[in-house]
Amino acid sequence: MHVLIYAIELEQPLLATSLLGDPNSTVSYSYIPGSALRGLFAGRFRSGAHGQDDAAFQRLFLSGQTRFLNAYPVAPDGRRCLPTPRSLQHEKQQVDAAQRTIVNRAIDYQDRPGRWKGLKQPFCDASAGTLHLVEPARTIAVHVQRDRAMGRAWLQRTADDQELRYGTVFRYEALAAGQRFMAAILVDTPGDEKLLDPLLAPATCWLGRSRSAGYGRVRIIPQPANLAWREAPGSPALAGDLWTLTCLSPMLLRSADAQLPEMLGEDAQSLDDATLSAYLGCRVEIEQAGTFTDTELVGGFNRHWGLPVPQRRALTMGSVVAFLILDGTLDHAAIEANGLGERRAEGFGRVAFNWLAAPTYQGLNAQAEIAQAPVAPPAQASVIPVGLRPLAIRVADRLFDARIDAAIISFVQRYVWPQVPDSPGPNDQLRDRMPTNSQLARLHTLVRQAAAAGDTRMVLLELGQLRATARLAYERAHMAEGKGTLASWIGALLTAPQTVWEELGYLRAVAIGDIWPRRDDQRTRRVALRLVAAVLNAPAQRRKGHAATPEEAPV
Repeated sequence: MHVLIYAIELEQPLLATSLLGDPNSTVSYSYIPGSALRGLFAGRFRSGAHGQDDAAFQRLFLSGQTRFLNAYPVAPDGRRCLPTPRSLQHEKQQVDAAQRTIVNRAIDYQDRPGRWKGLKQPFCDASAGTLHLVEPARTIAVHVQRDRAMGRAWLQRTADDQELRYGTVFRYEALAAGQRFMAAILVDTPGDEKLLDPLLAPATCWLGRSRSAGYGRVRIIPQPANLAWREAPGSPALAGDLWTLTCLSPMLLRSADAQLPEMLGEDAQSLDDATLSAYLGCRVEIEQAGTFTDTELVGGFNRHWGLPVPQRRALTMGSVVAFLILDGTLDHAAIEANGLGERRAEGFGRVAFNWLAAPTYQGLNAQAEIAQAPVAPPAQASVIPVGLRPLAIRVADRLFDARIDAAIISFVQRYVWPQVPDSPGPNDQLRDRMPTNSQLARLHTLVRQAAAAGDTRMVLLELGQLRATARLAYERAHMAEGKGTLASWIGALLTAPQTVWEELGYLRAVAIGDIWPRRDDQRTRRVALRLVAAVLNAPAQRRKGHAATPEEAPV
């Protein structure tokens, strides 16, 4: 088996749509599905000298001999993250802690004091007893489908009291631009890797939906070959001959008598001994105490047909099944290489045996790898004429400001909104964790005044002179995901304003010919103050009870 590794860098937000969301909303997967990647490479392959009836095309994309794995976020150490097992749990009181103790319930059955819950981060990377927990950044945008004649959405009521809607308002929740994901292609037929290598050359491509609306532009980046590549490390067997199977992608299975789960009624969510034994090739017994599974509906869209593919119920990625081998031999290496179940060519059915075999880990919140913004224009950039250079500078700066606004919105939604619930309750996890509106308003007004001149020292001075009650409120307020207290975060950011680019995810600038937006010290301080102003303004907007649109957040 030959392995081709590559990275996908998002130059625009990506909508790899799942089946979640309301009728007027679209929610993207937290990863790039292998089915979308297979379609991307199939289209590039057909654009050459090969057609869909070509034998090579049939073998590479339709026979199942080549498997296109899902693209998962890249960890801070540069490795491909994997889905977080559902058997990993932590104390509920540590939900926002930057570091916490994580227990592997598939191995550690003992009762522990306190309330325990699963991890909310969908991906992780294990290194020397430490789990780096990663959650891809998302961006939320509200769009309006307008009536062409009226220029807006409107509602008409007919004589028989029927409603006719012309246009509507809908929302996209997409993967944020600038992130990097990593995937692999597993090739069984020798020589086929030479046909796929040209498809992995650095190039700009398109994925997902709404491509004409500013979504879906990505860049392919080939990675060095790794002859010892293995999707997930594991051990031959655990104590007491206990084995664990972890789903590294959604898995589509049939029952032992080849029935679809949808035909089995309510019992479809439970994986039985006969079904697992049929797929593993040996007789096994499932240990229910160490099994943590769930199901989801998976579908897709065939662009050639112009139709959605049939929906199926699958085991969710991260599901864990603990079992004992009663009879026979388990060929775990072959199963890990080939996968289990159906649609394996699209990345379904990836599994790992005895992955994360320790009973406890130390969990650290981590950020997925962000592509660094370019610092110099390409050598082939066209030169803007002298008379048009002032206009080009203004356009480049405004485009960069738009990206800054989008990044500030994502930051507020990720680190501030979770601390200000829509309906606070008596539960500790639902308490409003931000200062009152009046305490925030005084500093917010000063920050907006200082932003025009980029004067961070004035805000730092005022922060140190807050009244005792206000200062205590700022010191007690915590931002989400272990960012620390509101007071310490503001102080650290304004003391070192250059860290604002790291907070916003190293934004990729857009050049107009050979003109690049300015990123000097003055602009850096102004952006830092804009971010602080948005953080201070967000709780008050959240408490008003109306949905804050992207235009409302970065004040």
